[in-house]
Amino acid sequence: MLTVTATNATSEEHTLRDVDLGDGYHQGFDVLDTEPALTDFFEGAATGDLNLRFEAPLPSGTSQDVTIQLVPVVAGRWSGTVDICFDNASRCVEQPISTIVE
Repeated sequence: MLTVTATNATSEEHTLRDVDLGDGYHQGFDVLDTEPALTDFFEGAATGDLNLRFEAPLPSGTSQDVTIQLVPVVAGRWSGTVDICFDNASRCVEQPISTIVE
């Protein structure tokens, strides 16, 4: 299970648009479920990232936990990035991520 937190520290409401799992990371896992529920998902043609779309309103000064239920499909060390993207996806916060599957 992977949990990321989207935080809106601005004075305006924004929309949590996507949580993107980098190509080097998501190739080791299948996504079983998410909370909140997805509105869409797709693999980015240019990047290979797995884009998990939420379109969840995020009021000013609030945070939203996003829980992604992952099932490993291949043993190994899976590393990459997780991006939390807001509004039209022009504002993203990128963090490194790494998991070892035995």
